[in-house]
Amino acid sequence: MFEKLVLSVTEYAKLMNIGRDAAYNAVRNGDVPSVRVGNKIFRIPVAAVEQQLGLEPGKIDRMLAES
Repeated sequence: MFEKLVLSVTEYAKLMNIGRDAAYNAVRNGDVPSVRVGNKIFRIPVAAVEQQLGLEPGKIDRMLAES
């Protein structure tokens, strides 16, 4: 099964139960590890979020699959 490697900022906001603007601010401030793709697109590595939250690897994939 394919594991998701990155989240969009919108997916991150939904996962964290925060607003989209708050998620973008967290990315811009460096509070959330991110990768810039092109001029305006940010992606957030799933592994970094799992590590930051103290989750075991693959937990976010399982959470997304359940929703």
